This record gives sequence, C-alpha cells and structure tokens, in this order.
Amino acid sequence: MDLSEFFQQQLFDLFGQQITIGRLSMAVLTILGILGLSWLILGKLLPRYFEREKVRTSNRAKVSRSIRLILYLIGFIGILWSFRLDAILYENTEITIRISTLLEALLILQFANTLEWIFSKVIVYNYYTLRQPQEEEGVDSEGIAKTSDRPAGGLVQYAVYAIAVILILNSFELDYVLFHFE
Repeated sequence: MDLSEFFQQQLFDLFGQQITIGRLSMAVLTILGILGLSWLILGKLLPRYFEREKVRTSNRAKVSRSIRLILYLIGFIGILWSFRLDAILYENTEITIRISTLLEALLILQFANTLEWIFSKVIVYNYYTLRQPQEEEGVDSEGIAKTSDRPAGGLVQYAVYAIAVILILNSFELDYVLFHFE
C-alpha cells in the first residue's frame, strides 16, 4: 500500500460525505495551525503590541476577542473545506450561497471591525499624541481617545466598511451593473 492509497482509506461517513484519512489529516492540521496562530498572535505578539502602544485594558479585551473570533471563523471554514461539508444554502442561475460564503461574510465584517479599531484608536491616537507637546505628567490618553473617535475615526470607519461591503458582495458573487457608460 502506497501513501496515496493510505490517505484515501475511508474511515466513516458524515452527512453523506466519505471521511478519509487524508481529509481527517487536513482537518487536524487546520486545527493545529489555528491553535498555533492563536498562541502566536494572542499570546506573544498582541501583548507586546499592547504594552508598546499603551492600549487601555477595555480595548485589549475587545481586540483579543475580535482576533479570536477571526481565527475561529478561519478554522471553521478550513474544517468545512477539508471535510467537503460546504452545503449549498441557496442556489439559482446567478448565485450560489454556501455555508462558507456566510462564514466568509462574517469573517470580512469581523476583520473590518478589527482594522477599523486599529486605525481609529491606535493610529489617530498616536497622531494626536505626537502633535501635542509632551507635558511632564504625560498625555491625557482618555481625552484624546474621546476626541479622536470622530471625525477622523469616522472617515476610517466608513472607508473600511465600504471595502468590507464590496468584498462581501464579491464573495456572494453579486456582480450587478449599476450604470452603463457608452
């Protein structure tokens, strides 16, 4: 028995799909990859970043939760693809909506939410702290955070969510022509 025959051996059926050793191996590798990435991002990189940027505790929990949800969604999509369990929820002549399509839309929105937070809270905050003269007591981070939410943060929010909507429409294969130019 060669290696390809080994990975093609059927273990069991799940929702009408044959689960082989190869598919199970891909699912296990996906889970291990997501756990490793989670450990790297949430355990090592993010705490260093939070300390360097002096991020408030409430914002730390919010960003950590958002990144954790992103990683879970990626892992769930990977498991669906590895077991080929990506069921069709709706189909017509123009579009096909699968479970993974909805999960991709959630992933895009969550990623946009995280990017919007990073841009509005960190970059705008750093911009204001560099512009203000440094006092001996330091910069009032609470005051800057309150004033930097809008209008600059609002522009970032609109831009990030507009890109997210375009990506979601693309993932749903909704390619409607709004205007014809001749």
